[in-house]
Amino acid sequence: MDNSPTFRPYRRKPRAHSADDGSTRTLLLEAARSVFAEYGFDRATGRAICDRASVNPAAINYHFGGMEDLYLAVLIEAHRHLVTEDSLSALASSRMAAPEKLRSGIELFVRAAMGTTASSGAFRILGREIVMPTPMFETLRVREVMPKIGHVRQIVAELMSLPESHPAVTRGIVTTVAPCVMMLIADRGVFSHLFPNVAARPTDVDFMVGHLHRFVLAGLAASQEEAETTRKPQGSERRGPERLGPSEQR
Repeated sequence: MDNSPTFRPYRRKPRAHSADDGSTRTLLLEAARSVFAEYGFDRATGRAICDRASVNPAAINYHFGGMEDLYLAVLIEAHRHLVTEDSLSALASSRMAAPEKLRSGIELFVRAAMGTTASSGAFRILGREIVMPTPMFETLRVREVMPKIGHVRQIVAELMSLPESHPAVTRGIVTTVAPCVMMLIADRGVFSHLFPNVAARPTDVDFMVGHLHRFVLAGLAASQEEAETTRKPQGSERRGPERLGPSEQR
């Protein structure tokens, strides 16, 4: 029997609008990011957020319709700080060679995860949501996560010369995304104590990008070789570039 949790899409409530929506909403989002990062969704209170934003206690309901919608807005904002769908879409459809697409995608993530935004609390909120999902997770998954994974799938399939629906491509996505998720959910302070030489200098970001690029390419090449050896003669034809060679894994 499958005992895994089932998440239902969070249904958003209608929101009120006014002429000063922009400034007040921005203040609320900034304060909410700080409070949610510090206390988590379950322990955060609307009063604490409004006090930190120096706005009327009714502002959350007025501008967002409630704490759930405010938290969802913070989640979406944080996920877009990590990487936007537009950037991944442009990368996947570009005329760059597939290995370079992969490297550029990894670089987008690593620079965000190791940059100043990572210490702002936004990624702490995302990391907590991955480990302990709230009812808003399903909406985040549908609106942000899955469209972006679709573009990653396109790049991975091109690299592996396999159809996007091939199981090996799905495993390849895990190989690609897993190190990035680890960097996301790891506490920045703990991470720096465990690995003090990582991100100690600006050039460390470039080294990390290169390292993860080589790591993922090697994993995809191994999965591609395994898929080719088990492929039946009547299987689907390969598409895209030829199998990853040693020069592409450097």
